[in-house]
Amino acid sequence: MSWNLKGRSAVAALDPSTKGRILKSHTMNSCLNKPLLWVLEELIDLEAVGGVSGPLKRVEYFLCLLTRLLQITPAPGIVLTMLRQDVHKYLRVGALFLIRLIGNPAMQREAMKIGFDDYRKIRVYGNEEERETSSTKRPREEEEKDAKEWDSTYAPIIHPHYFIMRLDEITERLFLPEKKGGEGPKMFLGIHLPPLIL
Repeated sequence: MSWNLKGRSAVAALDPSTKGRILKSHTMNSCLNKPLLWVLEELIDLEAVGGVSGPLKRVEYFLCLLTRLLQITPAPGIVLTMLRQDVHKYLRVGALFLIRLIGNPAMQREAMKIGFDDYRKIRVYGNEEERETSSTKRPREEEEKDAKEWDSTYAPIIHPHYFIMRLDEITERLFLPEKKGGEGPKMFLGIHLPPLIL
């Protein structure tokens, strides 16, 4: 079994602007040149999942650990072991993200199967709109009407905060398309996700 890298480095799975923001962040400095076991221990001890958040596009620690995993590019067997273990839920979330970014179709199908069967709660740092999944999103006519009345330049800034998502909801946001009709550019936690190859 091999990664779906298409002749590029694994870090190239991140879009260039996000990758540049991560590599230049102060948070990433604590992850530079660290070995794989250190990254896995940090994922086990993690207290929240986060990506790029806030009006200043701050890079969260989870995303730096994920980027370091992409730099290391561990063997697919290691990542599948991370996915299949049942003890450490944040380690499983890291494996889901890694498989979504560079995994082959067989790995992605297994990740969906395992992710949809896990209902543990995950602490997420970001905007509340990340919580709304495609199955629970409802049209908000009143908010749309209010948004049209206000000028977009004076719209209030929505600051990121902590909230809870189940692991199956995270799997849904990672692997299922947002709209039934098409596969447009997809984002989750401020990370642009490449198209699925299932």
